[in-house]
Amino acid sequence: MSDRAQIFKRSVVIACLILMSGCAQTAPQTTGRHIGLAKYTDIGSYATVVNAGSGGGYTVFEGRSVAVTVLPDSSARIAVTHVSPPGFENIHERLKWIEAGAPKFPPTLSAGTDIPLKPGSFSFLPFPPGLSFRQALALEPSPDRIKRIVMGDPPPSGARAQTFYLAMQLSTLLAIAPVSAPVRHAAWKALVSLAGIHGCTGGRDSAGRSGLWMCIRTPPNELRILTSTREEQVLSVEELLIAPSPRYPGVPAGSVIQSNTYSA
Repeated sequence: MSDRAQIFKRSVVIACLILMSGCAQTAPQTTGRHIGLAKYTDIGSYATVVNAGSGGGYTVFEGRSVAVTVLPDSSARIAVTHVSPPGFENIHERLKWIEAGAPKFPPTLSAGTDIPLKPGSFSFLPFPPGLSFRQALALEPSPDRIKRIVMGDPPPSGARAQTFYLAMQLSTLLAIAPVSAPVRHAAWKALVSLAGIHGCTGGRDSAGRSGLWMCIRTPPNELRILTSTREEQVLSVEELLIAPSPRYPGVPAGSVIQSNTYSA
């Protein structure tokens, strides 16, 4: 499996486990940098491949909303607030599932499920290295230093893989991490300076908020990041399949294979 394929695999695993992603609201905040906790919710959808690598493989899409509370010791409580029933991108995929005997869908968490994470286990980044609550507060307002910290060691091989990796790391940091205004500005500068990133269109997220989409093409995918440029905030991130891929059997080009809408 290529480095980029491994990155996408980790991305899907993390989404399925809902260990993180969302939009942070810090509270309460007093003088200095004392922050009591971080709270956010995430409205997400993702693709799961069943019977991967076989002629009978098919792709199932699911949705889930979660509410997350993170404490300064990087413990967390994740509450599943809503689950959408599994479904298919098109009737052809549904017919393949029926022809296979309509097997049970992969197990999923149900609404009302609470997931406790022990101290030190929560990260504000989707990929290694981890970023704890205290590490987020201690970030310095330097775009280069922030990029080095979130990239990790060793970095993914290949320019495209590194660009995707950095875009996901920086977008998530801007969406959920309880950082100071100078650090937010530095992380924003790091994101908008990535090779190949560009404003692609205006749009709205699933919560109805408007913003500017920034796009990066890393074939066969396009990473789309909905932003509030005035607030230097990430509202939503989605991965769009721009060409058919054997990693997602039956999914046509133009389909969103994973998305997260971040709302406080």
